[in-house]
Amino acid sequence: MKSLQIYVILSFFWATAVQAHVFTEKSVQLWLQTSTTNLNQSLNEKKRLLVILNKSQNPKNLALTNDGILTGQVSASLALRKVYQENLKLFKSKSMISLNQLDPLWAVNGFISGFTKAELAELLKNPLVRGVYDAEKQITLAKPRIQPYLQIDYTYGLRNIKVPDLNKSNPDITGQGVVIGVLDTGLSINHPDLKGRMVLFKNFSPSPSNDPADPFGHGTHVSGTIAGGSASGLAIGVAPRTSLIVGRIFDGNG
Repeated sequence: MKSLQIYVILSFFWATAVQAHVFTEKSVQLWLQTSTTNLNQSLNEKKRLLVILNKSQNPKNLALTNDGILTGQVSASLALRKVYQENLKLFKSKSMISLNQLDPLWAVNGFISGFTKAELAELLKNPLVRGVYDAEKQITLAKPRIQPYLQIDYTYGLRNIKVPDLNKSNPDITGQGVVIGVLDTGLSINHPDLKGRMVLFKNFSPSPSNDPADPFGHGTHVSGTIAGGSASGLAIGVAPRTSLIVGRIFDGNG
């Protein structure tokens, strides 16, 4: 009897130690602990969770290409994606959980997917998992401050290329009447700094959607640098009165 008690105590501390390395958001912990009167509903119920993976032990090797070590901002981004792809591949190969649908988030070394409570319990035991967060939380952003252009501050990039000086000496040079084409991941047409800037859209990517939405975000970033306004009180675009013709040539994964 005494040996059984010792075994139970050791098992408890082992399970606690296994899960201790995984940060679990409080709302996720509460969801895992709650139960319903309907057992089948409780077993099959899924919650969308953000899973952050542990980083590779040797990411430098993954940053190598045939041309040598990657350098610079763009190359660092590619290296980060390579590290993420390796991490995700390793997680899938060692996990007992089937991940048929997931939203990859390489920038944070994680992904979003739906999990049952049993699958969440497995996640918390996985040494490849760094943290689990609630992906169903609603986040409300502050309403942007609308201020007239030329009466605002400028981003570092605009200051670096002397846009404030140009606007002071030539306030009429705003891109009015100029049309620029952007071939990228699409455009978030409801972005406060880009409303009304797009005049034409065409989808050339494998994505079946003809909606100009930008699930990846890079196209919106590029368009903002070109024609973004100052809805937040900070000017982000070089030529804020420019019109855009947008072509999506990349899918939601960039």
